[in-house]
Amino acid sequence: MLTTASLNYSESRTSRTKAAPVCPIKKCLLYSGNLMNAGASGIRNSALRRSQDELISSLDETLKVFLREQGSCFYIPEDEYLEIPDTRRMSQLDDEDLDELDVSVKLFYLPELNGTSHLPASYVSESLEHIKRHLGVDHVHDYVLSVPENSLQEDMNDIIPAWNEIEHFHREGVIQFLGVNEFTPSQLSSLSKKVQIPPQINHMDPNSSIISDDVFDYAATNNIKLLTHHDSADILPAERFSALLAKYGIVSSVEEAKLTPRWVLKYSSVIRNRGIIVNKGYIVSASSY
Repeated sequence: MLTTASLNYSESRTSRTKAAPVCPIKKCLLYSGNLMNAGASGIRNSALRRSQDELISSLDETLKVFLREQGSCFYIPEDEYLEIPDTRRMSQLDDEDLDELDVSVKLFYLPELNGTSHLPASYVSESLEHIKRHLGVDHVHDYVLSVPENSLQEDMNDIIPAWNEIEHFHREGVIQFLGVNEFTPSQLSSLSKKVQIPPQINHMDPNSSIISDDVFDYAATNNIKLLTHHDSADILPAERFSALLAKYGIVSSVEEAKLTPRWVLKYSSVIRNRGIIVNKGYIVSASSY
């Protein structure tokens, strides 16, 4: 079990405490680090791997290095909040390169343990705040929303609050292009009728059963860019996440794990004038509520 002795405290975020020997955790945030510079784990050659395996491998390495070897993380006792960064692989960019950086992100809303879907709009602002801080940028080039299939009802009402939040950040200049994942023409049409800014991007798996001439025709007619992806439909199963936490002592056992992954942010950044991918990784948020 994670204890206070295994933690480094950030003085700017919390004062050191010697209270309980075991650290209660209600919310945690994990960073994968930069997969473009991965070493021994072999996850750099990830183009042929599904995103679930890539994500699990990268989180495993983060937890191994920072909890077993360095013990470097932030813990805020009053909030019972744990943040585990991985800065070993961050690419150091000068101001000129930062100005030319195009950051692409994809937010995955994860299903609840009971199979239902909950799509809080706050996940959008949370994920944006973390990626801006992590990469040192003030905006992202494109922001794609991926939600569980059972949340895509015909009326699209469940997704509207999150989409409205994305629209807000688009107006603020924080997001340039807005996108969705695996939407059919009817779903795109339904959403577009209820929002002010319709999707400009649609991520499609080349092996998806919904790909048809109608998809291409609708995209061409409505100026929607179709981009291919190879992301797993279930990018972070709760049981695999719990097993990782138990493996490194963040929870005492898989059976007692109460932290449930809520969202995953996949990101990549490219230096525009050189076409060089400099950062690629994941951020995971989990909570017990």
